[in-house]
Amino acid sequence: KLQEEAQSKKDAANAQKTVLENLGNISFAAQVGPTGKLFGRITSKVLAEKIAELTEGQQQFNHKSISIAGYPHGIDELGNYNVEIKLHSDVKANINITVAEA
Repeated sequence: KLQEEAQSKKDAANAQKTVLENLGNISFAAQVGPTGKLFGRITSKVLAEKIAELTEGQQQFNHKSISIAGYPHGIDELGNYNVEIKLHSDVKANINITVAEA
């Protein structure tokens, strides 16, 4: 029974991975200062909220499961970024985000 439950959780995580990766590129419009830095940051919490909004609340998860490579405190520059979301111990989704000037 435990193996069935573990497999069920893994299958659910794989289904969630497919939905997330099919979102395509997620775009953010941000205001930029004269030095090219953003006013504020695009954090994992902001990204989790954006994903929930894009999926109409069907994909909600803890923002702590989101990892933005090279930006542990959030993105503070314009550009394209790869984001990893840990959905299960064996399942990770990779999505791309773009931060452009508003």
